[in-house]
Amino acid sequence: FSNSHVEWFNESVSVSGTSFDVVSMLAVGGASLNDVIVSQLPTALIDGTACAWLHAGVNDLNSTLGNTSTPTIISRVETIVTQLAAAKTMVIVDSINPVLQSGTTGAKGRAFQIPSINAGIEAICSKFTNVIYNDTYTPMVSAANANLDAAASMVRTDDGIHFVSTGARAAGYQSIKNVNSKISLSKYKTAGANLLPAFSGTGGTTTPASGSITGTPPVNWNVQLSAGAA
Repeated sequence: FSNSHVEWFNESVSVSGTSFDVVSMLAVGGASLNDVIVSQLPTALIDGTACAWLHAGVNDLNSTLGNTSTPTIISRVETIVTQLAAAKTMVIVDSINPVLQSGTTGAKGRAFQIPSINAGIEAICSKFTNVIYNDTYTPMVSAANANLDAAASMVRTDDGIHFVSTGARAAGYQSIKNVNSKISLSKYKTAGANLLPAFSGTGGTTTPASGSITGTPPVNWNVQLSAGAA
């Protein structure tokens, strides 16, 4: 799986014990979004997993596979995401990655539409609190190429779509940043907020080392100040 960005993601985060257990891999080569809706989504909705990771849509840019219009691509992604969001605790939705227009797949004529498609996908994801938009397009596109080709050594030169190992690594490492920046501290139920809210309630004691403590600690709390003021 050296060409899988999910594997690179897992390899990097496994040291902290937070990697994903891949329970079911439903990807099929050449599948369009319609294929995903008809053949893969029903299984994903009932497989018992807490998280779904969606990577789809690039085949729809291919004139020999999907050749799907931009509005239809966005609409089909919304169908998939809406149903997954209702069934899963968390859904990660990848952007469509840049393609290499010199590839032989027929995708080269649609590369310029990918940014607008991704904007539509991101807007869909923003509607759900448990859906994370994972932008792997930005770090993989060539800034120097006016045709919005993938950067060198990101996708295969034969089909112009699928990741090579270095592309999967770039996408996987970017996924870590994207996912980690969106998840909440669910262990503490704070959604990233201050773990110690403003003091309230009555009771408890305060023992300042210096300065002063304001507010009333909760019952049975003993708050000590080591330096500065609280």
